[in-house]
Amino acid sequence: MRARFLVLLLSAALCCFAQPFQGGKRAQGQKRTAVDRWNGMSPEDRERALQRLPPERRKRLQTQIERYNNMPDEERGRLRRHYDQFQRMPPEKQARARELFKELSELSPERRRTLRRETEALRALSESGRNARFESESFKTRFSEPEQKLIRRLGNLAISEPQ
Repeated sequence: MRARFLVLLLSAALCCFAQPFQGGKRAQGQKRTAVDRWNGMSPEDRERALQRLPPERRKRLQTQIERYNNMPDEERGRLRRHYDQFQRMPPEKQARARELFKELSELSPERRRTLRRETEALRALSESGRNARFESESFKTRFSEPEQKLIRRLGNLAISEPQ
């Protein structure tokens, strides 16, 4: 199960950074990530790497890369910032994030989208605004108890836009 999640995380990371690296500096001593290696590959090397994947995984990754490439620049930038923030998290916080993402991935695509939208909306609110939202009747009726807990925990990850 952990291996499956790591593959999903790597797939997401690769699709988020399928474009060549456009500057930016890594902190001294910071490890090169799979994304850094992917960005450093030539198109031919990328194609060879994709060809080594099992057909189903290759197709899924190619679809994700295509979806990423078709995103507006602003959305790609947001994904890059979130990935960079994830990479800067301490290992234990990354592990908690992986657990939450795994829980999220087990939901239906429709519920997953709904929870992600809610989480993003909550991140834009002040702490008092978030608390008021959590206590609102619409929040309580729109989301099941386990979904409410997941949304709260996702919000506590603090993978948000820099202020």
